[in-house]
Amino acid sequence: MRTIIAALLTLILAAVAGAFATAMGATPNARTAKDRAALLAGIEVLVRAGVPGDLVVFGDDAFAVVTGGKRPVPVVAAARIGRGRVVAMAHSGYLDAAALSKDGDSRGRLLRNAIAWASGGGNAPSIGILGKNPALVKALASAGYQAWDQADPGDGRSATILIWKNGHDRDGLARAMVGFVRQGGGLISAACPWGWAQVRSRTNPGTTIRDDLPENAALRRFGMAYADGTVDATAPGGYSIELSRPNIAHAGRAFKAVLAGEKGATRQAYLVERALRALPASDGGFRSMIRASLDRVPPGLLIPREKAPLTRKQALARLAVTERSLRWRDLPPKEVEAAPGADLFPGAVPKRARRVTRIVEGNPAVSGWQGTGLYLAPGEVLTVRATGRADPRGWRLRIGCHRDKLWHKDEWKRWPEITHTIDLRSETTAVATPFGGPIYLEAVKNPRAVTFKFSGAVEAPRYVLGDKASARAWKKRRTAPGPFAELEGRNLVLTVPSAVIRELDDPAPILEFWDAVLKSHCDLAQTPLPARRERFVPDVQISAGYMHAGYPIMTWMDVVTPKRGRPLPPILDIEDRKKNGAWGYFHELGHNRQRSWWTFRGTVEVTCNLFSLFTHETLCGITPWEHPWLVKQKKSAKPYLAKGAPFAEWRRKPGLALITYAQIQHEFGWKPFQQVFKDMEALSAARRPTRDQDKIDEFIRRMSRATGHDLRPFWRMWGAPLGPALMKDAGLDALPKWMPDGDELP
Repeated sequence: MRTIIAALLTLILAAVAGAFATAMGATPNARTAKDRAALLAGIEVLVRAGVPGDLVVFGDDAFAVVTGGKRPVPVVAAARIGRGRVVAMAHSGYLDAAALSKDGDSRGRLLRNAIAWASGGGNAPSIGILGKNPALVKALASAGYQAWDQADPGDGRSATILIWKNGHDRDGLARAMVGFVRQGGGLISAACPWGWAQVRSRTNPGTTIRDDLPENAALRRFGMAYADGTVDATAPGGYSIELSRPNIAHAGRAFKAVLAGEKGATRQAYLVERALRALPASDGGFRSMIRASLDRVPPGLLIPREKAPLTRKQALARLAVTERSLRWRDLPPKEVEAAPGADLFPGAVPKRARRVTRIVEGNPAVSGWQGTGLYLAPGEVLTVRATGRADPRGWRLRIGCHRDKLWHKDEWKRWPEITHTIDLRSETTAVATPFGGPIYLEAVKNPRAVTFKFSGAVEAPRYVLGDKASARAWKKRRTAPGPFAELEGRNLVLTVPSAVIRELDDPAPILEFWDAVLKSHCDLAQTPLPARRERFVPDVQISAGYMHAGYPIMTWMDVVTPKRGRPLPPILDIEDRKKNGAWGYFHELGHNRQRSWWTFRGTVEVTCNLFSLFTHETLCGITPWEHPWLVKQKKSAKPYLAKGAPFAEWRRKPGLALITYAQIQHEFGWKPFQQVFKDMEALSAARRPTRDQDKIDEFIRRMSRATGHDLRPFWRMWGAPLGPALMKDAGLDALPKWMPDGDELP
């Protein structure tokens, strides 16, 4: 069926491609090459100013100047608009005043080139700098330019070029900038879009680069826009001009090629995805043209499946998924429809299931997601009302627990972004999503205790450990129609498909086990139990790895799928967990207990396993030195030591590195680790080591003191670099030196 639909789609879009190609007909030409050469004269590597954001380029008259990343994206772009000219740079550091006076600083060279090009090569330019930037005014004056601070384009001064640095804004400024350029002016814009959004979102939740960055309101009219990513370097410290690939970083030409079915075009579809995410729904140009084409994609192609994912080769389908993923957020709730495939994941709600009204108490003292026991069906409207005219500000509503975003993945086994959050700002709020999901409250910013009335959702299975009413109601509650169930312990919450708990009589022992796991981890870390309960959430596809830490800890669906004829899936099968352990689960929880000040380079995937070993011993009775996972690693130790212990290899191999820590534990037990972790936790932020060498030295010094033995020879045996101060530590010189028995390694 998909093959037939795809063939029909090809015929339909072939008719569109010609018209679109006419509208987006820009191709690289001699003038563009000449313009780019002028902008890059004298530059071989453009310095990477801070962590630059990125740009999308889509207009006929716009072009990429410098690109970075493995898949090329612009970090500098430019455009000719009639007699006017525009240069955009994706970091405000490209306007660094000091760079103008530094010999060989390519940032200063870029700015001088941009001024010359944007002025059209005519008389000496006069430069107005929007906002107050006396350092840049002074630097430009020293470089021989006429420059001044200027409030906006119309303040009476006749600038030929305006410099717009990230942060300056006023009502109507973007519109004024468009007029200035169209009348023949030159504009140089420099902004760090991700940094701007990060700062603004603290005071204005919901701020987006796409909708709110002032520069974008102007740049979109010139065929470019700042986006929400960052751009990796292509050379040490910056962007190689030789390796820049501007001619394949143009989203308009990329979409034209995809529509025309050109060979290799699917490899450039990511540019169109980025453009869609950077342009608001109200954009009447490029995005509306894309939408008109993508609306012809049959819904049957828009269903990512676990066993039939959408790959990059299915470029048009992926672009249609991207466009619709963005579009629904701009619709009124009553116009939101269920996404194709939402019934497959996160799941369907039976049409005959009763939609209920429930009262939920929002507790401002609870950190993290507060479960409601309710589930919203895809495409249906939930109404939330704060009762008693209470002020709901400070509360956030979350729909869905599968928060991983998959935009970067080569294949999609589900829609790439299926959760939704909204800040509650009025007494009554209506919300709908194409995917639905479990419903949560979050206390985010000084909220009051509020009683909410939820209407339009269905009940989902929910069990709360220690709540007698929840225990009494469980046998009925486990039959609730919501596709996902929540089992809430005191320290940890498990989200699982409802299908696997329908016959579960008593979740309490399962939750007590997982509570004990987290308590065990905290015992090793010598930290109190976290105020925010940890969470495990399974998904048909996650953003990275087999599991990954964070909030929540994300796993694949195999952990909630019964195996080998056992009645419960692995995460609920505590009899099997107690007998055979749970390395991956304990490992990810260990990541959440790690501290950067005792985890140095190469040990991020190592020190988390100390928690796995500790909990396997305390709860499962598996001796650390004899743990099967560690036993498999031991055979690599002697060959490594025999070739001189190249520490770079040690850093690359977590299993090998864990042996080093395990040898210390095997000899001295867990108390030295607990002492070191406790003491370092108590350090002030200023005293905690941040440099890698300092972390190594401080850990070895403290572990030596905690064991009562000089461990420096042992760490040198393993190839660890020791700093001069540690080597001269008189306190450690007084301790007996320790080396393990060489026969303990196979």
